[in-house]
Amino acid sequence: MKFLIDECLHTSLVAVAQDHGHDCFHVNWLGLSGEGDWDLMPRIVAGDFTFVTNNARDFRKLYLIHTRYNCGL
Repeated sequence: MKFLIDECLHTSLVAVAQDHGHDCFHVNWLGLSGEGDWDLMPRIVAGDFTFVTNNARDFRKLYLIHTRYNCGL
């Protein structure tokens, strides 16, 4: 799996995913910190990421509106 970790979560989660054999990136490391949820969505979908966040409520709405397929939230 390929994960993108939201800025509301600690960067140490990247190492946890990588230690289990997954590709993983953090929003802060991609220069996307401070971006609105709606601005992150195109990156999440285009990158085929499973998005890891504490803000699932807002992102669920965006997934329903903007995508027919996604890797998960």
